[in-house]
Amino acid sequence: MRRGIYRDYDEDGNIIYQELETYSAEDEIAMRKHQARLKELNDTNYMGIKWSEEHLLPLSQGGEHNWWNLSITPLEDNISKNDKIVPSHIALRVHKIARMFHNVA
Repeated sequence: MRRGIYRDYDEDGNIIYQELETYSAEDEIAMRKHQARLKELNDTNYMGIKWSEEHLLPLSQGGEHNWWNLSITPLEDNISKNDKIVPSHIALRVHKIARMFHNVA
């Protein structure tokens, strides 16, 4: 599985697209678990809200699209957060919760 492409800018300010490297086997397993959990929450309509993937360090701020930079949050909260960076104490708490969901060390 590839991480996808990301948008960047060259020295002249022109948009360029670069392809990211492939996931390691461990990262791919963790990402699939994360995506399965998100699907489960939305399929069961957990708490009656729509859930989404949130990047703790937004992609626009240099964050990576990887399991350790993702949390599952209510869609409404994720939209209101926009591309702000989550404070580190909250990010650490979310990371610990994510590890419980994924059983990833």
